[in-house]
Amino acid sequence: MTAPATKCAPGFSSPHLRHERRLHLSPTPSPGETTPPADAPLRTPIWALLPLRVFLGGTFLYAGLSKILDTHYLDHTSPLGVHAQMLYAATSSPIGPLVSFAAEHPTFTGLVIAFGEVAVGLGTLLGLFTRIAALGGFLLALSFFLTVSWATRPYYFGADIVFAAAWTPLLVAGDAGLFSTTARLRAAIRRRRQRGRGRWPWGRPRAVQ
Repeated sequence: MTAPATKCAPGFSSPHLRHERRLHLSPTPSPGETTPPADAPLRTPIWALLPLRVFLGGTFLYAGLSKILDTHYLDHTSPLGVHAQMLYAATSSPIGPLVSFAAEHPTFTGLVIAFGEVAVGLGTLLGLFTRIAALGGFLLALSFFLTVSWATRPYYFGADIVFAAAWTPLLVAGDAGLFSTTARLRAAIRRRRQRGRGRWPWGRPRAVQ
């Protein structure tokens, strides 16, 4: 025998229906979804970070690739190379001794900067460990401000300090789950773990709480 269906008075609903309605209307996504969904309304605050993310990611990716493809960048004899730029920056930089030490290893330093920019750009654009990418972008921009742009007067004429400040929203908020590779990977791992916990070791289904 089955239990009779529970009828509710007009204007009221059963506790189970109210619970289901709250789950349906709740902004908190299920474990298998990205956080928050990419189809959120454009007025949602998470979209405010997207233009900044695209600009910074694209700019740093372009800057890194430009250095890698530039034949003068690692040329120690070229006035346009990273070696000459570091020697010049060391004379006015507040971290001059550190810059001079880096200038003694120009190839290694130049490759770290170039590939660091590429990694920061790709991570930001793809939403892959966005906060770590933003930290890398902030440190790179700060190092450029303390070396290349330090002699610029007034200071706000230099672009590097602006780039350093522009990275801070992404450093604090990350990608907010919007077009995020990391969020998709975490959701896939979460779903796999849930499937593994959904059954007893001998195959008996476990009640979902």
